[in-house]
Amino acid sequence: MSDFNDIQALWQTARTNDLPSTDEIIKIITKYRLKDVMKKLALIVLNFILLVVMIKVVLEYHSTFLSTRIGEGLLILSILFLIATNTMGLNRIAKQKDRSNEDFIHFLKLEQLRLINFYKRTQQIGLAIASSGLGFYLFEESSHDTTWLIIGYSLFFVYVLVCWFIIRPYAFRKKTKQLNVFIAKLEKISNQFSNN
Repeated sequence: MSDFNDIQALWQTARTNDLPSTDEIIKIITKYRLKDVMKKLALIVLNFILLVVMIKVVLEYHSTFLSTRIGEGLLILSILFLIATNTMGLNRIAKQKDRSNEDFIHFLKLEQLRLINFYKRTQQIGLAIASSGLGFYLFEESSHDTTWLIIGYSLFFVYVLVCWFIIRPYAFRKKTKQLNVFIAKLEKISNQFSNN
């Protein structure tokens, strides 16, 4: 009988005040989804504004070099590429509205795989298109003077290298860390509920 009393005493000393309520879990998931939706919507809207500005530049700026038109076309293509990828991401998030915790955790793990694929492939393609477009676009204005050509393309290459080797990996590590922490937190909460 003393074993039963020991177990009962141990059971009563267990702290349950750190277990979150179901409302708290729903609030965490809703906050994550809302933040992601707002970010993607803002990117889509900004890209549409950039697209309109770029089309206005194409129509009003009468370039004499073919390289400028190629650059404009590649820049417009990269903007459309960004709009398409963010729209697809927004659709994926919207489909997760009424899912269980386990389904949402599974979705987040798939998002981790998509993030790796985005970093290794999709982002590289988009950055290459945008960088090529900017490189072609700069040529007409900087070609009139050799000094400006050297300065302009030096700054362009520094910009591309900083984007490629500093900003892109930093953003990937930051997003991966946030996603890992969020998944771990949801798994911990889910495991606490499934163990009780």
